[in-house]
Amino acid sequence: MIILVLQHWLVLVRCRGHADRGLTRAATTVRDWALPVALALVTDSPRRLRATLAHLRDVLTTCAPIDRRRSRPATFQLLADPSLDWP
Repeated sequence: MIILVLQHWLVLVRCRGHADRGLTRAATTVRDWALPVALALVTDSPRRLRATLAHLRDVLTTCAPIDRRRSRPATFQLLADPSLDWP
């Protein structure tokens, strides 16, 4: 349950300012990190937990980009440039 709350919080905090990030991909990345985060919690070491969360934060900053498309622009592309030709 803790990892679900953490997943929700991290995805909101790390992806909210980046419209070109896929929230589903970011959530999957956080789930992939569930074991390292759980191990950091079990060791009862605040330093290890901070380091693990900092590394996960860095991963989320660069991961999960949505591909740009010419034929059918993604929503973030249409919001950024309304002049795009879209049927």
